[in-house]
Amino acid sequence: MRPAILAATLALASGANIHRTGRTHEGRPTNTISQAVRYLSVQLGGKDGVKGDVQAKWDKDINLGRIPLHVTCQFEHPNANPLESSPLQSVTVSGSLLDVGFEAIRSRSDPSGSASLSLSYSLPEGTLLTANTRVDGDARTCSVERISAFRLAGPFNVQPSWFPTTGMFRFKLGRGGMRRRCPVSVQTEFKPGAGGPVSYEVGMRHQLSPKHKVRARLLLPSEAPRVLWCEYHDSQIDEEAVWIAKAAVELDGERGGIGAPILSLRRAWQW
Repeated sequence: MRPAILAATLALASGANIHRTGRTHEGRPTNTISQAVRYLSVQLGGKDGVKGDVQAKWDKDINLGRIPLHVTCQFEHPNANPLESSPLQSVTVSGSLLDVGFEAIRSRSDPSGSASLSLSYSLPEGTLLTANTRVDGDARTCSVERISAFRLAGPFNVQPSWFPTTGMFRFKLGRGGMRRRCPVSVQTEFKPGAGGPVSYEVGMRHQLSPKHKVRARLLLPSEAPRVLWCEYHDSQIDEEAVWIAKAAVELDGERGGIGAPILSLRRAWQW
């Protein structure tokens, strides 16, 4: 039995959730239907009382006059959400106009009919400013939900954020010069008058070899269970795919100890 098939069999036997993921090669999506599908997830076995479901994501580059845009449509099997009759769940449009980057997301799961809009701008000295806003259904009011900045500071990067609607502040310190891909990062959230930080998060990402890498997160909230999860990527056991194994465990179980681990196994391939 091939190692990949054996791993899937063992995961199913242990009651894990199996996800199957598909995506195209790196680069811009092509116009053909088969290669335009970048993500496909099929959940076999339920979780928290919910039966398995099917999700898909489709990407395409289009031009609106001289403005290049990228459109992403996410679909979900209607039975996964009985209140929705259409499988289309969200539409995302992203691009840039002059020196301002933007991303607009409209989700059917939002009963208010509002949409989210993110704007980003790079200052000459190398600081990236980002504002996340929410626009109501009739486009009459707009509220700012988050304002953040990203800047390199020698071998480190810093990213402060402010959430005006809740008054929360977030500060993230990372190692390296790539956003969201830091080998090591530390994040904390605090609110004025709360008497201390609300939560901490420690992240790690490491390339073990050209075909093996590992990611991990330690989440330490003050009003929720602490969680540790680790994700392992292996592209050697299967020549045509990447197998991703993930384990998550609550450090504050029902009896105050470590809870039972939640396991998942995904397969990412190209076609």
